[in-house]
Amino acid sequence: SSSLFFVLHSLLYFRSHQSLLSLHMAASFAPFNPITTDLPSTSTNFCLICGDGPASLHYGALSCVGCKGFFRRALKKADQIECFGSGDCMTKGDRKTCRSCRLKACLAAGMLPSAVRPDRPVVVKRSKKEKEKRNEPNQIQKESRDEEWSKKLSVEMKTMLMTLQNLDTKIAKGDSSLDATLLYPLRVNTLKELILHPEKLTGNRSQIRYEPYRMAKNNELSSIAYRRLIAAIDWVQLLSDLVEGGFSPDDKIALVKSSFAPLMVFCFAARTAQNTQDENVLCLCNFAYVPRDIGKAYEDTYHLGNGIVGRTLDELVSPYRSYGILEEEIVCVSALIVLNPLARDLSDEGREKVYSLRHRVSDVLFAIEREAREKGKASVSFSNLLLSLIPVTHLANTMCDNLQFAQTFSSGGGIELITNLFGSFPIEPFPHQISGNQDESTQTEDGEMRERGREEEGLIEDPPSQMQFRLLQPPGHFMLTEMFHDLEEDSILSYQQMDQPGTSGFQY
Repeated sequence: SSSLFFVLHSLLYFRSHQSLLSLHMAASFAPFNPITTDLPSTSTNFCLICGDGPASLHYGALSCVGCKGFFRRALKKADQIECFGSGDCMTKGDRKTCRSCRLKACLAAGMLPSAVRPDRPVVVKRSKKEKEKRNEPNQIQKESRDEEWSKKLSVEMKTMLMTLQNLDTKIAKGDSSLDATLLYPLRVNTLKELILHPEKLTGNRSQIRYEPYRMAKNNELSSIAYRRLIAAIDWVQLLSDLVEGGFSPDDKIALVKSSFAPLMVFCFAARTAQNTQDENVLCLCNFAYVPRDIGKAYEDTYHLGNGIVGRTLDELVSPYRSYGILEEEIVCVSALIVLNPLARDLSDEGREKVYSLRHRVSDVLFAIEREAREKGKASVSFSNLLLSLIPVTHLANTMCDNLQFAQTFSSGGGIELITNLFGSFPIEPFPHQISGNQDESTQTEDGEMRERGREEEGLIEDPPSQMQFRLLQPPGHFMLTEMFHDLEEDSILSYQQMDQPGTSGFQY
């Protein structure tokens, strides 16, 4: 009767606490005699399970600390414990041989499963920095949103999304631990050389990380542009593998030229919105940032001058931050920027391949908006992301002008690869350096220049002897004095329009 009571008691506990002990194990708990070999007549100070000492009352039976801990742990995995012997493997000298027999000995000695208290919740101490990061709006939104939305995507879309995420991770990881300023520029003068011989980039990719750890140094700006150019090349090369037959070398060059600057602007903006709440810093790809007032912080702003930083923060970073742009959205939009079917010099065959892959990426992006965003607003979110590419394009055009200007006038000098990509301002030697054997009939007079629409005052007369070049055509094919006149007119108009309401960027 006592054995039956013990079995019923065990069954009730296992069922009430959803224990993993099975019914056949409970039924097999026959009376088990604990080891009593070489024990004194008073066994109160010795463990009734293994015979070790000293022992105390644990879970209703005299047991040592080792058997107490074993019993507590064994109850959690009772269904995984099995005896591979005869069912009587328990000995004092070898009590760890069979967990199943040891558990039976514990139960037979009177240890009660109901006496085992549940585990306390583990309290993880977090640092102050981790607490602040967890309290950020983007982090809270990321943790609170439904993590199961990706399961609703079709297999094809999920595969495409994972492929794009792997591409982005591979490009950002790089293959060198050296600083970008030590790697760049490479001894490569043309973009075509890198397209035809991608092995020349092996071991020359620094890690890309958009973190506001420090303010970037002035001499790092050119290497940042160079690293982003290599990232654009990698994007084109890897996306080419997703198309049957791939892109031709000329089509790859066309895609790199069209996507380099827009991709740089978008990544700066999206990653800044992700990684910081500071409204006055723009994160770059080298663990550094530049301030909003970049003109006051640097002597040579290189490709980030002409208000690019401030406009990017206001027109892109702020909306992306309030919108809570997702990692999946960033990789899809990056792919759409690279896959530009309107790229100059793109062949008809290449354009068809770009359209085909671009449509697949667009479908994935819309599916993300439908599942991850607020129900019924997928089309609004999708259109807002595409509309954000308008200021991206405008800022990219300004950046291209800055890069072209920097190749001639930057204090750091020109970089052959970027010069090959954008060109530089045309310059020519002064007249006294031109050979005197030129035919006078072939020379252009000032009157002829005026007939072509140029003003006489636009020419630079009597240049200093120490200068070795003369400016012919600044950006936009304006004369130098015309540029100054335009600046004066713009400043006058800005004062007149100060009281008028201005226009803002897109809003989410």
